[in-house]
Amino acid sequence: MSNILIVCGAQKTYISDGRFNRSFVETAEGALKDKHEVKTTIVEDGYDVEEEHDKWLWADSVILQFPVFWFGPPSILKAYMDAVYLRKVFYDRGTPYGTGGLLTGKTYMISSTWNAPEAAFDDVDTFYGGLDVDEALVAMHKAHQYIGMEPLPSFTIHNVIVAPEFEAQKARFLDHLEAVYGS
Repeated sequence: MSNILIVCGAQKTYISDGRFNRSFVETAEGALKDKHEVKTTIVEDGYDVEEEHDKWLWADSVILQFPVFWFGPPSILKAYMDAVYLRKVFYDRGTPYGTGGLLTGKTYMISSTWNAPEAAFDDVDTFYGGLDVDEALVAMHKAHQYIGMEPLPSFTIHNVIVAPEFEAQKARFLDHLEAVYGS
């Protein structure tokens, strides 16, 4: 049994109220709780920085569930990272640069929702020019590499505003969690 922290970076906006991402957090909690210890932080509901430090230090793995806004995590999730990922808790100065992560031995999984269709990533003639989602979210991956964590396979849902297909995506997500965590 491992310890898993789920951080929900959903943020209400003019286009969405964050239900899709919150529902995926609930799905992960339900799927993982029988074989793992699970804690959750819903960033939009507020948090205590010291309590978050305790959760991250307790966790063997962290699932970051968030929508992609303007090509990156929502501002609320970035503000959470700025407040919680503190020196002497998550990292220290390392030489060479980026080698001072204090969360070694821990893993993270990005689970992101995109309004961009999957076809936008297909090849060099599309908007993302052939990048995959992990390459498009390089800043999130580098932030977690910086604090010493190792990535697990990411999960992505495309077209969530135009064609959400919640039940089909939920089934895919459950399969992904099973493959990654043996839930």
